[in-house]
Amino acid sequence: MTLGNRLGQLDFLRGLALFGVIVVHTSQDFDSAIYPFSYALGQWDPYHLGRYGVQLFFAISGFTMVMMYQSYIAKWQSPIKVFYVKRILRLYPLLVIAAFAYLLVDLRADARFNPDGVQVMDFVRLLTFTGGWDPLYLNVLVPGVWSIINEIYFYMLFPLLFFAIGRVSPWIIGIVLAVLNIGLVVGADVLYQPSAAFLAGGAERAADHAWLVKDFMYRNFLVSLLCFYAGMESYRFLHGGSKDFIGLAVPLLVAGIAMEVVERQSGGAITSEILKVTALACLFYGLIILSFRPAIAGLFQNATIEKFGTVTYTGYIIHFAIIHVAALAAREAGVMDYAKFEWVLPVIVVATALISYGIQRWTETVWQDAANAICKALFSRKDKAVSSDATVKGYKGPKIADQLGEAEPGQL
Repeated sequence: MTLGNRLGQLDFLRGLALFGVIVVHTSQDFDSAIYPFSYALGQWDPYHLGRYGVQLFFAISGFTMVMMYQSYIAKWQSPIKVFYVKRILRLYPLLVIAAFAYLLVDLRADARFNPDGVQVMDFVRLLTFTGGWDPLYLNVLVPGVWSIINEIYFYMLFPLLFFAIGRVSPWIIGIVLAVLNIGLVVGADVLYQPSAAFLAGGAERAADHAWLVKDFMYRNFLVSLLCFYAGMESYRFLHGGSKDFIGLAVPLLVAGIAMEVVERQSGGAITSEILKVTALACLFYGLIILSFRPAIAGLFQNATIEKFGTVTYTGYIIHFAIIHVAALAAREAGVMDYAKFEWVLPVIVVATALISYGIQRWTETVWQDAANAICKALFSRKDKAVSSDATVKGYKGPKIADQLGEAEPGQL
């Protein structure tokens, strides 16, 4: 089904992804009434699985970027310029607003992030996206900002990635990604040595640094890129039965298995996440394809979840603050022992939805409208639209973009 100019099944999946990340982050502040756990990196618990909603976001983004970019090629004389204007105004203003808003919310209790406190350079790192390659500043100023920065990195590279699909062998792309990811894991101990000033904080600070570097192996853009590719290739599969994702995934699966064997035998200090994220990419590749199968499409349709999925960027940014305020209120009221995860979670989800709906106009919609106005004023549209499916080599079959009519899929 469609919701306005949106594909309902994608919003359904976005809604599930946002719910997942709210689950895992709420579980870090509130104890469970039915499942005793202690959150720790690498420790399995049912709520911990929610963190992988971020990879689902990435896969959906890859899918919608291909659909959107093909629409721009069909309709605009300068599709790359249109793409960058729309993408910059899609996320950058939200990032700036969040950076200043979070100055009012004390989330610095966990000094592993922003270990030196809030500094002017933190804004530089965030607004220039350079914090995305530093484990210490991966979440600089704004909690969870690492995923937004990875999204922006993907936008920066997307026109090149779009040109390559169907033209460059997927096996070559997969091998290059595998080599880069192995190199990052092997070189992590050298690349991310803690500074003397950082180590001056004592043994606990050194342990924090080791944790952050390990966590960076899960969060870094190189390993996340396959999830974006999974979405891109799921679109190609639905449009022409492309099997190129196999060529992308196999080298990374082999690399991931090899790294797991090496780590188990050597007891390496840095944990590779190649195998885990590649497996997630394969899972979400199949999930997106299944969501468009008429026989089971009903499983991916629910108006409430779809509506929740329309506020994912704003909801993702603000749910950290909502959880923090809820935990602070429970402690101040002396009811933290009774405020269990299972009772608090529905309140957090509803609050995230309502507040997101209330502020989305200023965090997203107004900037998207501005992007559309800029593109209309500066760039020329084509007199006669060409088939968008002809813009990517090997595409044939039905056009999902047709379900959106004349609406700009850039709003996705």
